[in-house]
Amino acid sequence: MSTNPFPGLRPFLEEEEHLFFGRESQVDAMVDTLAASHFLAVVGTSGSGKSSLVNCGLRPALHRGMMAQAGTSWRIAQFRPGNNPICAMAEALAKEGALYGGAVEGPFTQSEMIESSLRMSKLGLLDVFEQARLPQGTNLLVVADQFEELFRFQEKSAIGTNARNDLADQATAFVNLLLEVRGHKDLPIYVTLTMRSDFLGECAQFYGLPEAINGGQYLVPRMTRDERRRAIAGPVGVGGAEIDPVLLTRLVNDVGGNPDQLSILQHALNRTWRQWEREGSSGPLTLQHYEKIGTMAGALDQHAEKAYAELTTPRQREICEKLFKAITDKASDARGVRRPTSVDTLCKLTGATIEELTSVVDVFRKPSRSFLMPPFGEALKADTVIDISHESLMRVWDRLRIWTEEEARSAGTYRRLSETASLELHNDASLWTGPDLAGALAWLNDEKPEACWAERYAPGFNEAMAFLRKSTDAQAAEQKRHRDEALEKARTQARYARAIALLSVALVLALALGGLLIYRNAATNYRNAATAHEREKEKLNRSARSLRQQVIASEQQVVSSQQQVVSSQAVAVQSFAVDKQRPEDARRIHQSFEALTHISAITATASPEHYTKIQYFKKATDSQKLAMALDDLGFAVSEETARTPRETNCIWYGSAVPDNDVKLVAYAVMRAGIDLKGIQPQNVEIGFDPEVIQVGHNPYLDEQPPFTPDILNTTPPNQLRRIEVGAKSNVTGIITKLDPKAQEGWIQGPKGPVYFQFSDDPPPKPFNVGDAVTFTVYYGKRMYAERVTARTEQPRPGSKAASELKAGVQ
Repeated sequence: MSTNPFPGLRPFLEEEEHLFFGRESQVDAMVDTLAASHFLAVVGTSGSGKSSLVNCGLRPALHRGMMAQAGTSWRIAQFRPGNNPICAMAEALAKEGALYGGAVEGPFTQSEMIESSLRMSKLGLLDVFEQARLPQGTNLLVVADQFEELFRFQEKSAIGTNARNDLADQATAFVNLLLEVRGHKDLPIYVTLTMRSDFLGECAQFYGLPEAINGGQYLVPRMTRDERRRAIAGPVGVGGAEIDPVLLTRLVNDVGGNPDQLSILQHALNRTWRQWEREGSSGPLTLQHYEKIGTMAGALDQHAEKAYAELTTPRQREICEKLFKAITDKASDARGVRRPTSVDTLCKLTGATIEELTSVVDVFRKPSRSFLMPPFGEALKADTVIDISHESLMRVWDRLRIWTEEEARSAGTYRRLSETASLELHNDASLWTGPDLAGALAWLNDEKPEACWAERYAPGFNEAMAFLRKSTDAQAAEQKRHRDEALEKARTQARYARAIALLSVALVLALALGGLLIYRNAATNYRNAATAHEREKEKLNRSARSLRQQVIASEQQVVSSQQQVVSSQAVAVQSFAVDKQRPEDARRIHQSFEALTHISAITATASPEHYTKIQYFKKATDSQKLAMALDDLGFAVSEETARTPRETNCIWYGSAVPDNDVKLVAYAVMRAGIDLKGIQPQNVEIGFDPEVIQVGHNPYLDEQPPFTPDILNTTPPNQLRRIEVGAKSNVTGIITKLDPKAQEGWIQGPKGPVYFQFSDDPPPKPFNVGDAVTFTVYYGKRMYAERVTARTEQPRPGSKAASELKAGVQ
């Protein structure tokens, strides 16, 4: 079996110069620039091959004597700045073959002695070179690879803890060590650095560095089509194989003129070569081999997913997620940068032992992958630094991209919490309430952050957690106070109602007793006057009948007093509620009366906030009643238009709206005879006005039971939400089957096949089998991908997709 001539995602190494093609014309310019200024800055976009150009272009050229005045004797110390750049330089200079031939005896290591000299002054690098007493004519090349790591190191110094106060000075001292070489061109010391071009502006942080880069910059140019062809076909020939011209042309076209694609091209070629080997290594590499590995568009993502699938336990997958979140960074820099991290720090962040961490790292650093560094076979120790091999993994592996975005959001939440906690200690900020507190508590429950993780982003983790507990306790106390006040008011109203009822009953009884006494007296007089005139007897009979009618009227008054409450409810809501004479509407009449009672209770103690605005979507069945109910609250009310009628049983409110205002609007909806089924905070980030309450923003689910005034009165609005807002999760996969006529198909996602359907309105974008698409799942039921609507429900009975599902087709 032939050796794979393509390194994959990692850079080319110096010993792989025989595999490095297409850059020959660029090496001469680099050597000339380095010879003139003793300082060379190799600058280019991520994935443009900067490190490979230095390893397989510059370094071999120097050893061959292409810098005529310097000769062929070179010592090279190459390193990455990381989190301790001076220490990293010292370790590189102390390696065997750099400045010294081997280890020294004594209480200090070679690297510790070199580091001590480097930290003494900005002439430290010159002093170390002279102290080494190298043979006459020996040159030293210091290569600071991935120089942009220094700027992330600078950002960490801005966190502000006492332990990091001197980090900015250390970074400046490191840069001064490199810049001092330019002023002593009589010494055979040369400096080369590689840096992403999007970090050029950051160089202005250091005096003298912009001038040095301007005088010694080499911007990596785009490769021509012929150079790209040589970079592909050359290694294939060295590996003892041939490549089909059709595949060669396809690869050159897929790369295009974007230099960022070169690392992804190398990975795709590595995978294509392995596919060719699996099929017997016979004949040339063909387009079929290339398409089987997913082409450049999907090879890296599929390869990374294959590695992830080799993690057999949930514990390993959990460690993997925390590991990659720790060594990639989008929180402090949205462009996305690598964040090399030591093993002992990763063990703290993941809660894993070195053995558990090694079992996960080894899966991703196999020689056939090289997604993580150091290379496979090197034992992991406490001080070993773990890093991804290239930033393109962050952009192309969908799972890692989602992880980095989640980490950035989590870090943003913590930074805001930490900052607010610090301000609150100085009385410059208030405790959190409402959506802010609810979001922070959800973050705390989901992420379960620890101090070692938090200190990577901002100080004061303990203070932030104390602030969160304090905010929670304050809100709970405020809610209890509101409940106690409402309960006391309800008790007062109940006592008042009972008093009225008792007075009514007492009045009726008094009237009845008085009538009975009068009747008895009249009867006695009648018997005593039995001998009176017939006209007097008739008069007494009429008087007795009149008294009996009074008794009947009193009894009817008792019955009427018992119906007084129900009658008053119907009168109170007559303008808004449904017909009180219909028995099926009795519940709405009662609920409307309760809502009116709560509206009166709130407006009697506090007026509505002047800045709150009410918007409602017109619907023919209830908009008039709703408008009247909302106008009574005293807010600014506006009617919104929509292409289709909206349900009015859902309320959305902004982050600046007080709880009482939300409740007032909710009671008004109930007062209008509408079954309220949803109360939901709205996301300010998508443009929703934080001072607006909307009624009927979206239709609500029919199966949701309505809220009652009692539920609303005892529960804060931020705890009434029935569904999640916005996207719940993403499903990414490859279309494996497509039936345009039936408007349905299958996608192979990370958790198995996903069935989808799409409609003709609007016309969908043409899709083909093999396309990679991302679906956003809303409310756990619906999925959208551009203009294609996909659903996770089962296919309709009798359809082709249903038959395939039954037969086990994926």
